[in-house]
Formats: sequence, C-alpha cells, structure tokens
Amino acid sequence: MLKFLHDTIPQAGGFLFAVAVAGMQALLLVCFTLLHAGYLHAQSYPTLERQAFYGSAENETAVRLLKGTDRSLILVGNLLPEGGNVPFSTSGNLICIDPLTNTQRWSKTLAPGIQLTDGAWADTSLFVTGIQHTPVHGKQDVLRPQVNAYLAKLHTSTGAHLWERMLGGSEADVAYAVTASAGAGCTIAGYSWSSDPPISPTGSQTESNCLFARYAAQGQPLRYQLYGGSSVEWISTMAQTGTGGYLLAGITHSTDWEGTPAGAPFVLRTDEWGTVLWRYTYRQAGSYTVARVISTYDGGAMLAGSSTEAGMGSQFWLLRLNANGEMIFSKTYGDYGQESLSSIAECSDHGVIAVGTAYYENGKTPYFKGGQDVWLLRLDASGNLIWQQGYGGPFNETGADVMEFAPSVFYALGTKENRFISGEKRKQDYWLVKVTEQPCSTLLAKFSVRDDQTEVIVGQALQFLPAADESSDSSTPDRWVWDFGDGTRSTEHSPTKRYKKAGRFIVRLTVYKNENCRVSWQLPQPLEIKEP
Repeated sequence: MLKFLHDTIPQAGGFLFAVAVAGMQALLLVCFTLLHAGYLHAQSYPTLERQAFYGSAENETAVRLLKGTDRSLILVGNLLPEGGNVPFSTSGNLICIDPLTNTQRWSKTLAPGIQLTDGAWADTSLFVTGIQHTPVHGKQDVLRPQVNAYLAKLHTSTGAHLWERMLGGSEADVAYAVTASAGAGCTIAGYSWSSDPPISPTGSQTESNCLFARYAAQGQPLRYQLYGGSSVEWISTMAQTGTGGYLLAGITHSTDWEGTPAGAPFVLRTDEWGTVLWRYTYRQAGSYTVARVISTYDGGAMLAGSSTEAGMGSQFWLLRLNANGEMIFSKTYGDYGQESLSSIAECSDHGVIAVGTAYYENGKTPYFKGGQDVWLLRLDASGNLIWQQGYGGPFNETGADVMEFAPSVFYALGTKENRFISGEKRKQDYWLVKVTEQPCSTLLAKFSVRDDQTEVIVGQALQFLPAADESSDSSTPDRWVWDFGDGTRSTEHSPTKRYKKAGRFIVRLTVYKNENCRVSWQLPQPLEIKEP
C-alpha cells in the first residue's frame, strides 16, 4: 500500500438495497442509509477510455504532447532506425492526429542527427527545439558529434518547414526547452559550453552555463543570455508566465548559486527579455532531477521531477513556489521504487495532473502492471493526492507528457512496445492514452443475500453477492470489504457466511475504487438469525 493514501470520510445521502432469498418468489427492495461516501479531497477516480499506437516499424521515443487551437494533438518525439548510430541516426519525428476520430492528419520526420527535446504550439505555427549532432573528425580521425542547439518553425496544418536555425560555438550547446513568445516568435533555453560568439561574445565562459535565446517570428535572433555561477548548471525546462516573462528551471552545482555537489534544483523568473527577477534554489539533502516547470494560476511556479535519498530508491517529487519565489511546499510520492515524474499540467480546478514512470519490485502497489509502467497522479492545488493509477503491461513503458484536454478529460503520451498489430513486427511506438475522471457516486453499490431456506438459521450458508459485474462498466468497484456484524469480516468478492449463534446482526459493505473512493452501506434493519 502506498504510504501517501489518506482517509477522509464525509457523510452523504440515501441509496437502495436489495435482498434476495433463494426459493422465495419475490425480491424485497428496501431503502437504507448510505453511511459514507469517502474520498481523497475530490469525488473522482480514473477510467481508461481509449489507447492508441502511432509510429512506424522502427523505434519511436515520445517527448512532448501539444494541443492545437483546432483541438488537434501533435505527438513530438524521435525515431531511431534499426541498427542506427544513436547520435547521427536519430531523427526528430512529429505526428498530428485528430483525437476525436483517432485519425492521423500528417507526419513529419526531420533529417538524421536532429534529436527533438521539446515543442510549442502558437496559432498557426509549431516550434520544435533540440540538438543537432554533426559528425566531425576528432583525434585519430575518429568521428565525434559536434553538438549545437536546433530550432525550427513548422506549419501546423502540414508540418512543412517555415525556417530552421542552429545555434552554437566551438563546444557543446543544447536546447532542452522552447516556448512561444510575443509577436509570433519563440524562446529556447538549455545550456552552453561555448566561449566564442555568438553565445559568449566576451570569450570568458569556462563552465557550462544556462542558455536563453529569443527569436523573432521569422527566425531573427533578438537576444542571447547566459546565467550561472562558478560551476556547472543547465536549464532543462521552461514555461511562459501570465505577464509575458519566463520560468526557467534546472540543476546547479555552483556554490555561489546555493548549489550542491550532487546538484540542486533551481527556478529563475525573468521578464520577457530574460532579465532575472528572482532565483530560488532548493538546497536539501539527496539528488534530484528536474523535468518540467509550469506557471500556476496564482502567478507562482510548480516543478516536477524526482528525489533520491542516499541508499533509497527515487520518488516522484513536486515543488511549488509562490509568485515571489518562496516555497509553498515540497512533497514526494511513492514507495521508494524507481519513480520519476516527466511532466505536469495545471487543470481547470487549479489542481494538477502529473505523468511519470515507475518500477516497483515485487509489485509493491495494487496498480503495478509489471516491468516499468506509466504512472498518472492527480493532485489538488496543495499537492494532496486525489488518485493515482499505473498503466502498462509486463514489458517496459515510459511516460513522457500529459495534458487536461477538457475538464476531467486527460491525454497522456508515452512509449510502449506495440504487440497489438497482427502481421507486423513493431518495436517501440508512441502510446497515447485517454483517461477520464468519474465521480465516486457512480460506484455500483447494490448487493443481495442468498440462502436456500425461507428462514435464516444458525449454521446456514448465506452467500453475499455484490451488484452484477459488467466488464465494460468502469463504475464497478475493485475492492469489497464485508462486515457481518458479529466481529467477522471478509474481503472476498462474493463471500459465504455461516453465523455461529442466533441474534440480530447489522451487515455492512464497503466498496473501494482506486483506494481513494470509498462508499459504505448497511441494512436499515438487522439481519435476523434464528436457532434451528
């Protein structure tokens, strides 16, 4: 059982109870009181509505999921041909789909050596960024990659190139994040080792520094900016704020940035031209990864990644800051398996939906599917867990990105081995999952008590039957707890009970869905057991 499950039980209204006795001609329906409708901070649980695969006969790896103004979805990732050299053969890959009809509109594969790391949609333009690997001859004439930041603007209706740019000097320069900016332009962020123009015109850079670069609508460079301390740091994610500025987040090793030898997470808030307004560094024991930063409804920031303590596994990790860069909370989730968040998105209720990847040895949780699974966590604005669910099979799956497509409707993008297409040898494909939230009030609740006599006597077998299961009905509970009123309980689906003494007993059934929805019922009148 995961340690972060809560148990908040409010009161609720009335429902219907059915008692059926075998051999009797009638089914008695009586009203009873619904004792509890319990749930964690919200009355909902997840339901898998649909899953679909996209890709080719080669290996795809998912990176980003984008929603267009026309409500289409763009899957951003990379393709590696069988037997290809990873740096030089990897190609950025994009697929545009209509999620309502589940059909593909267009696909685009970039030149070999271009690895995509992020994407952003703005009106009729799509920006993608990443790394361009160019083979150059090094020592002893051995080919090595020259690494530059890559940026391209594509048309959203066709995927056609409008322009592309490469940014870099004599050393490695990488773009990990892109976002649209004012005037139909864009901004990228990452890191740079180069000490020569155009990034570092003074030639004074000796360590990896954070890179910020802003471009106009036609690709003209407007601003280059480096940030950093005395050691190594990089930006791994960025988001635009409601005021047109940016949130830049990553890892720092610089002590003058309050960094640590293991690397400390940081967040920069800047104006629209990259001027720093404040910096926050999270300096706590352990090691961290920073995967995604988002701007929250109140002007603050939320950071997602992983936290690892010495000698322990990693956990899902969230950090929330207010608009002034002050910490509101830092929370971990999970069971010290191998857990890491890859993305988060703010929801219409100001909570968040988060996606990641988890591996639990020996199936530590009831949601474990086998191997490495995609993991969804739904949380409120305070970071309290509403629900969680693992998705996958016996092989390895990885989560990449998630969004709220509409209220209580979520799409998650990951990578999964596709074994569902007959006659084709498929490898890793993009895996798109649609999940909806359902209210706890939809849980099936009616149950019946059945025996083979007109009277119930001591020692007689009574079978307790929950409402008929419908395999297609997402509201069917996944756990049942029976309290027979004589001090005994059962967690079987349809238990058989023999009372050992006569008396009047209150029978109660509690049903669960995803552990967070809990609903209990009891008979309005005790069940009477007579002597033989």
